[in-house]
Amino acid sequence: MQDYKKHIYDYVPPGYYDKSIRTNLLQRFWHSRRFKEVEKISQKIDGKILDIGSSDGLFTEKIKKYTQCPYIIGIDVLEDSVDYANKIRGNDYLKFITADAHTLPFENSTFSAVYSIESLEHCVDIDQILKEVSRVLSPQGIFIVLVPSNSILFRIIWFLWTSSKGKVWKHAHLHTFSSKSLPILLEKHNFKILEKKSFLLGMLLLIKAAKQ
Repeated sequence: MQDYKKHIYDYVPPGYYDKSIRTNLLQRFWHSRRFKEVEKISQKIDGKILDIGSSDGLFTEKIKKYTQCPYIIGIDVLEDSVDYANKIRGNDYLKFITADAHTLPFENSTFSAVYSIESLEHCVDIDQILKEVSRVLSPQGIFIVLVPSNSILFRIIWFLWTSSKGKVWKHAHLHTFSSKSLPILLEKHNFKILEKKSFLLGMLLLIKAAKQ
């Protein structure tokens, strides 16, 4: 785990998404589609929300807007990204902390919703992550997960991307998921699938589930 975190620390700069969306047309298109689909599947949340893998906070800020929640916490293993997010976006209602999703530093049933937007594929132990998500979610709490699919098209695009401008992400994907395997994993950890969709020609998979 430490070697993997070192890889990320060494190559992914703070403000990565802010800069890449502003300067790279492909990134802007890719993430704008993610924003639209996540917004469609989101709902108003009255309690607290946890965003796993918040990076520079750009997506966390979007989630807060979509859900109108009163308070959201973003976590990331990258201290520099957390510092950047707090400096640029942090306020009384939006906070970022350095934490590992394998051992979430929160009490049971703390959150009404948890988001994981293209972060599960970077994690070491998926079962442990899902146990922790279930633990910190309140009963009937919402879990929204977005991951790349294991489609041939995505693998081709990912290879080309990580061989060129996206070199910082080379070897960063530790797991792959399909429209069948991810629901099975979620159901194993006591989540009920509410919605499931694929988009961007099947390259991304989005699931909304509820803790049972």
